[in-house]
Amino acid sequence: MTAPAQQLVLAIDLGSGGPKIGYVTVTGEPVWWHYERGDAVGGARTQNPNDWWDVIVKHAQEGLTQPNVTAKSVVGIAVTGQWSSTIPVDENGLPVAECLMWSDTHGAAHSQRMFGGPVAGYSPRALATWIRRSGGMPSHAGSDPISHMLHLDRDLPEVAARARWYMEPVDQVTMRFTGIAAASPMSMTGAWLTDNRDLSEVAYDPVLVDAAGIDANK
Repeated sequence: MTAPAQQLVLAIDLGSGGPKIGYVTVTGEPVWWHYERGDAVGGARTQNPNDWWDVIVKHAQEGLTQPNVTAKSVVGIAVTGQWSSTIPVDENGLPVAECLMWSDTHGAAHSQRMFGGPVAGYSPRALATWIRRSGGMPSHAGSDPISHMLHLDRDLPEVAARARWYMEPVDQVTMRFTGIAAASPMSMTGAWLTDNRDLSEVAYDPVLVDAAGIDANK
């Protein structure tokens, strides 16, 4: 077994500016890294998740050719990523369409109908429901996961029919490694679908899911 001082983690930071891939020690010291510009693999409002994965795999393999990195020293993978973006994926976690980035506002009209109103652009009832339970609420401007999901379900039914899950980028990349569809309260904060009054309750809030008008199974 590799000694702790020699153990490495494959670290991936999937920002909207592009993937950063590196090998770091378990105490956080960088050993080798590579940054791929996002404008080489996608656009401002949508990006192709398959391009991200190709970059990650290519440069993770490249890192293993470095003299100070060996496969047997890698003990884990850590993934962080951009926020409030949505990828429709199949049951295996493979994208069925491009990622809707945090700047994509195609679903704005649906959000405005669901949540819009006279109080800073929001319905008073929607504000009371969301703020009380989650501490935040979906954007009426359309640039967030709820708007993305409404757009996919209502404007792109052919994509929605092929999608088993709607996933944040960090969760989709993790599923590519593990095969497991999973999210966390952290990755889903931008969707405002969790009751944050009790942080020990790790589940979607049925009241908020129903109020958002989305498919809870996805």
